[in-house]
Amino acid sequence: MNRWKRIGWRSLACALGAGLMLVCPAWAGEKHSGTIVSIDKRASALVVGEVGPWRVSQGQTEITNLTFRVTGETKFVRAERRAEAGSAGWPGGFVEAPLGAWDVKEGDFVTMEAERAGKGLVALKVTVVRQ
Repeated sequence: MNRWKRIGWRSLACALGAGLMLVCPAWAGEKHSGTIVSIDKRASALVVGEVGPWRVSQGQTEITNLTFRVTGETKFVRAERRAEAGSAGWPGGFVEAPLGAWDVKEGDFVTMEAERAGKGLVALKVTVVRQ
């Protein structure tokens, strides 16, 4: 197979893969950000209040509560700004540090990386940003 055909097939494969991720977002995973509203360790669940999609009702921003199931595979990390170059390679960038499982509290701002499982969401990674 000549070089141009290989490039063509690779381009087609990449385009199809990207298209599947758009059509099937469950395969690609999801990200949600908001404030932890409640923690239930017994049920292995975190409820996060997310603003989005943006809706206002009677002059108040509506918050959507999402419940995430936490498993033994869920990774907890803390993101903090550092004066020295962070992981992004620039001063003031975020650096991730390990965080103990369930070392979160109500009111923490988090970004949840999750995947759909049935009708629910399973947390893959919980990134906490604290002041």
